[in-house]
Amino acid sequence: MREISTRDDGTTLRWRMLFLEDTDSALLPPFLIEWSQTDEERREDLTNRGMIAAHPNGAAHLQSVGYAVKDLEEATARWQSWFGWEKSEVFHDKKLGAICQAFELPGGNVVLCQPTEEGLAQTAWKNRGQRPFFAKLAGACKNSEYKIGGGSYFLAALE
Repeated sequence: MREISTRDDGTTLRWRMLFLEDTDSALLPPFLIEWSQTDEERREDLTNRGMIAAHPNGAAHLQSVGYAVKDLEEATARWQSWFGWEKSEVFHDKKLGAICQAFELPGGNVVLCQPTEEGLAQTAWKNRGQRPFFAKLAGACKNSEYKIGGGSYFLAALE
């Protein structure tokens, strides 16, 4: 789907939204946006317009986004088939109450989490299904956690 819009200043934006389909899976693949600008041009534009700026809490970058999944092995295989990413070893996260597996990516990791006990992953999975449920941001002034719209946001202090 191609989209075009014009800002109040007359600048024309062009992008394409790409929707993956996987009819054999209960997982909902993420959608992708392809901008007509390079990443550098888009970042410069957003910075100049004040859309990208230092956050008051000091968070500097996205560290990871977590998805609650019903079956970690199946979900990991699907994500690998969609994107061809290399997976990490399985690990247990007590705070989330889940076994997890990550795809380590330059702009922030994708972490798939299968609930194994009461915790954030189980609550998210029961309430919202197989969807994103946390974002971890790094570079904050202090460790903290916020809950907004059913999601958890973790800020990790610089070490």
